[in-house]
Amino acid sequence: MFYIFPSWLTFIYVIVQFQRQNQDYEKTKARIMEIANYVDKFYRALNIRVPLIGLEVWTERDQCIITEEPNATLWSFLQWRQKLKSRKKHDNAQLLTGVTFKGTTIGMAPLEGMCSLENSGGINVDHSELSIGAAATMAHEIGHNFGMSHDHDSCCVEATADQGGCVMAAATGHPFPRVFSYCSKRDLDRYFQKGGGMCLYNIPNMNNLVGGKKCGNGFVEDGEECDCGEPDMLHVLCSFPPSSPSVPYACQLKQAGTMCRRPAGACDLPEYCTGASPYCPANVYLLDGSSCQYGMAYCYNGMCLTHEQQCLQLWGYGNENGTEVKCRGTYVYSTQDGQGDLPDPGLVMTGTKCGEGKVGSDQAGILWSGKY
Repeated sequence: MFYIFPSWLTFIYVIVQFQRQNQDYEKTKARIMEIANYVDKFYRALNIRVPLIGLEVWTERDQCIITEEPNATLWSFLQWRQKLKSRKKHDNAQLLTGVTFKGTTIGMAPLEGMCSLENSGGINVDHSELSIGAAATMAHEIGHNFGMSHDHDSCCVEATADQGGCVMAAATGHPFPRVFSYCSKRDLDRYFQKGGGMCLYNIPNMNNLVGGKKCGNGFVEDGEECDCGEPDMLHVLCSFPPSSPSVPYACQLKQAGTMCRRPAGACDLPEYCTGASPYCPANVYLLDGSSCQYGMAYCYNGMCLTHEQQCLQLWGYGNENGTEVKCRGTYVYSTQDGQGDLPDPGLVMTGTKCGEGKVGSDQAGILWSGKY
């Protein structure tokens, strides 16, 4: 039995195929709103909301290099996304492009990249006239960011092939998938259990949602004291659903001290309802530098960053950590002319232990002073 941790995902879409929408900005915005609504609906079943917090349409020129090579496009976009992070608060960014990638690739995203500065994003081809087609691909790539691997043959029992199958299938087509498999839920549970997704627990500013305010969307906006959402999405952690059908949005607050968020891993702490708000308080976790994984790693931003975890993120399940070269990366990797330096995938993430009292920081080893 899995416990999927209720969470919030502040989300931004970045759109590039302006000409695909006949250079009509309003048509482009309407299409993206429809795609976003599909993605949000897919993830509600996992107790995850995906509000669209920003929309950027590149009308003049692309802000990163977009080619038929998906790997190069992904890393170029993720580098650009780091600059976006400094001017627009968000948790994850997805690129939707009209460029067709080589082979059969229609999307790509780093495994377990959610919330990290370097890897929280993905690229998607706008391959279908139907909005649900692009939404299924985007939900799939976000799934990789959440640590979900491709479904194997026996995973998807939630939907037949005629019903579209499951979102994390290695290959999809019409009819497009709408549900996540048992295996995907297991992968997500494991990701949260080890401290992934720490950025998702804090409530974003709902007044900045693309599309404006809407009663019944589950988000408390200006002019609303409470919004419990639709009947199938009563996920607000510190309130009960309306007690009377005649007062559909009269939410009742839970008692102060009620646990509303369990610890997500060794570096996380529980949160409790305040009795004054329908939302769970902001997420808190152990201090950076706290020991975890039996002394083999340190906590950083609520996650226990182990070498094994990052090996899995880079190479996928079934691979093991090899001989360590502390805080060093791969010796050779390629880049294209004009693209600039790509991040070395062999370098550990900031906060990873690489010696007693030492952690990797900005891809270099430093002495981390403080109490451990």
